[in-house]
Amino acid sequence: MTTLNPNQELRQRIEAAEAAPLYVQIFRTLKTAILEGELYPDGTLPPERELAHDLGVTRTTVRRALRQLEEEGLLKRYKGSGTYLSAPLEQPLNTLTGFSQDMARHGLQAGVIWLNRERGLPTSEESFSLSLSLSSEVSRLKRLRTANDEPIALELAVLPVSVLPDPFLVRHSLYDHLNGLGIHPGRALQRLKAGAADPAEAELLKIRVGSPVLYIQRLVFIEQRPIEFTRSTYRGDRYEFVVEMNGQTPASGASV
Repeated sequence: MTTLNPNQELRQRIEAAEAAPLYVQIFRTLKTAILEGELYPDGTLPPERELAHDLGVTRTTVRRALRQLEEEGLLKRYKGSGTYLSAPLEQPLNTLTGFSQDMARHGLQAGVIWLNRERGLPTSEESFSLSLSLSSEVSRLKRLRTANDEPIALELAVLPVSVLPDPFLVRHSLYDHLNGLGIHPGRALQRLKAGAADPAEAELLKIRVGSPVLYIQRLVFIEQRPIEFTRSTYRGDRYEFVVEMNGQTPASGASV
């Protein structure tokens, strides 16, 4: 932990940064500091005037740097309230949880904007993934997921009607609803792929077209039976998936 005033520490880092326009130096250095989570652990930045004074630059320079950080989703600025850090959210990949549980773990309020709820016949991909015939019905839930009212992810969850007969009974959390029915998902397989937001995704997630996103497919099981097939699009600037790996203990006499 630094013993300097955070703004003094930030100024030292900026002065040691590579040559670039001053606002770019401030942007890059602040971005690193936000992602490290060291300089401003309470999650707020001081006012522009204070930052400009402590860094020895104009407010215009500070404002340009903060605007760029805001465009990358690392800051949230509220008029009359202040500037708040919004570093990427982390989700461990070795634990099966729903979006609402993930947000609660981060101290955020999960929200949902319903885009579509329906029953219908499965696509070929859904039929194959859920081990259903093409004549079997499924329930579909298409949602925009938010954290503290900020768009984070698009989700399309598909379940057999034997598991979810009425998609309109799901209010906020799908897993809470399933638990209430006595259905407890046991394990899941997830596939992740990097991509770029298309115009429809960008509009809903409030990001620029071409911004990085993570495409995720999740297949959830109870024992050997698949019960949920979900395709999601997560904002790449707001979400990170983390995997913890343990090394194997080498056998006696083995080289490492």
